[in-house]
This record gives sequence, C-alpha cells and structure tokens, in this order.
Amino acid sequence: MRAFAYNDGEIKDLRLGGRVFVLAAKAWVDMRQALYQSISREASKALLWNIGHRYGVSLTKKTLKAVTYEEEVARALAEIATYSGWGYVKLIGEVGKPEFAIEFRNCVFCVGVKDQKEPECSFLEGVISGILNTLYGNRFQTREVECIAKNDTRCLFAAKPQM
Repeated sequence: MRAFAYNDGEIKDLRLGGRVFVLAAKAWVDMRQALYQSISREASKALLWNIGHRYGVSLTKKTLKAVTYEEEVARALAEIATYSGWGYVKLIGEVGKPEFAIEFRNCVFCVGVKDQKEPECSFLEGVISGILNTLYGNRFQTREVECIAKNDTRCLFAAKPQM
C-alpha cells in the first residue's frame, strides 16, 4: 500500500490520515541554529525535546487506532519515520524490554552538522520518548548514545523502563 497520495497541491497520509508537509533538512538545521541564537542552547534543546515528545504522543495515539498489536505499532512507527525521510530506522532488541534501542542511519536531523560535542537530536529523542511512554503507559528513560553530528556512524537511542 502506498503511504502518501498527491492531489491538488496536497500530500495526504494514507495510513494515518491527514495532510502532510515537507520540510527540507537544510531548513531544519537553519531553524535549529536560529533557535540556539535566540535563546540558550540548553533551552532550545529542551524546547525541541518537548515538541518532539508531544508529536510522538500524538503520532502513537493515531497509530494505535490503525494497528492492534504493540509490536505492530512499534514497527509501523519505525516505517512511518523511514517513509517520512528521517533516515533508515532499525529496532534493536525486544521492543519495550531492557536494552532496547532504536538506530537511525542517515539521520535527517543531523544533515550538515558535524564535530559536535553533544548529540543534536533532541527533537527525535523527544519523539521516541513520547512514543514509548504512550505505547507502554509508563515512563521510559530515552537517551541518545551515538549521534552522527558527533561524527558517529549512526544516531542510536537507548531506551529503558524507569523503575
């Protein structure tokens, strides 16, 4: 099944419904940089994380209406991220269990960003946190442990349930 349809200047999401817009990776980098300059870097990262978290919650709620089994939901969300151009997504380990991780190869949020001391995927980390918290009904600690912006070969997010 196709993921999107194009008609009358609109892109429609055929799986979850609704209209989609496309944001160029360069525009994302420019917007993030402008945000860093207008408020502190730490405040910017917190804001991006929170926006991502709310997006992850919303996306998961819509996906839960379309898919029934938890494992299918996780795979559907990974597929949505891939189709959205966020990079190639791979789930590592058993979804929702300790030592579970999510790998992004060719992460769009790191395009054109290199030699950073810290990970740059605050938005994506928030999305993953929102997805996991909504899917499993409890808090997950989500942390980016590798980042292309730090010259790693991938962006890797470790997720574990908080006790």
